[in-house]
Amino acid sequence: MIELAITVAYYKAAAYDSSKEWAERSLKSFIRCGDSFLSTVAMFWQALIAAATGAQADLRRVGETLLTRTQANDLDFLFTRPTLLGLRDPQEVMPLLMQAARAV
Repeated sequence: MIELAITVAYYKAAAYDSSKEWAERSLKSFIRCGDSFLSTVAMFWQALIAAATGAQADLRRVGETLLTRTQANDLDFLFTRPTLLGLRDPQEVMPLLMQAARAV
């Protein structure tokens, strides 16, 4: 979880390259230990980073898997409610949703 917290810190500081590296690292760790919730949260941050940087290909790649996982595991709240390692303000997800609409 520390890796994911570092991801969030870099994202909030607009250090997107570092945030992207830590998000990938945390995703691999969570997949390795079989944690589907935290690996989905890591993908959520990967999607936010892609939206913030305009990386449409990354957003399409991560976004598709993210949506499948959130629907399959009832994790839609990641987009609508504050969570410990998610967004504090659900309105912060709007840029992600707007970029995702353009990526489709």
